[in-house]
Amino acid sequence: MARQEGIRFLQSLIRLHALATKSDPYLAKLTRGDGRHCHGYGYLLLADYGSGWVIHYHKHDAADLLGEGEESCKANLSHVEEESRRLTELLDGAEAAVLLLHSRKASRNTPRGTLHAHPYNAGIPGISGYGEVYLAHNGSVHPEPLARKLGVDPSRYTDSHLLTLWLAQQLSRGVGLRDALAGATEFTRTALVAGAVYVAGKNVEAAIISHLSSDLTSERMEYYTPYLVEAVGLKALASPTIIDLAVRQGLEFEASRFQGTKILYQGGPRSWSATPFGRVD
Repeated sequence: MARQEGIRFLQSLIRLHALATKSDPYLAKLTRGDGRHCHGYGYLLLADYGSGWVIHYHKHDAADLLGEGEESCKANLSHVEEESRRLTELLDGAEAAVLLLHSRKASRNTPRGTLHAHPYNAGIPGISGYGEVYLAHNGSVHPEPLARKLGVDPSRYTDSHLLTLWLAQQLSRGVGLRDALAGATEFTRTALVAGAVYVAGKNVEAAIISHLSSDLTSERMEYYTPYLVEAVGLKALASPTIIDLAVRQGLEFEASRFQGTKILYQGGPRSWSATPFGRVD
């Protein structure tokens, strides 16, 4: 069961995520000064208010209406600020929570729009019932081999969407979430830094992965490397920008650079707060 300290810390991380979305110095080093993650925003929140999981799933990208220029970027940043306040309010009164939270910086020549904001999700029909998997991903994977395994045209999908569909395929075959994520490392192009949540009935599983290409420059390595955060009643995967902001605000937590795969949560409601924390595409 989530202690109140864990929920409050999670609410603080949500506010810091909004700040990092507006200005990420690690991203700015790679983009000649533009450190904004303004190409889409979304979250999956599973909250237990005392009677089991309630699912809140939200995605948005103003590019659907305003195009892919500066106007939609500014509109998306305003949306992140507004929705972050709403998300923190949704956590009021929660006894346990699992969250995927993501602001996107789209790669060149990749589709934009609300449907391509993270987290992606895919249904998993099976003999034991219906499930869903959600994925928020930072970095890039090779789309062509994933598309071949799925039998689809890679030009119609982002790499993260293909990865989500592949995870659903693996889960439908009985592969565990952690093993499925570990198996996806063969597709890594720059980085496979992701949080995934698998919902099947009342049971929820949340896992994280960090696998970086050995060919990355030092600046890209610094940008992509996530941190495993542990605080009272909470575990999270967070970007270095969020860590820097949390330190400046004097939050009490432990953090270490993370590589590999790890299950952060497994079971039904009435457990403790576990948060795979996503960032960009």
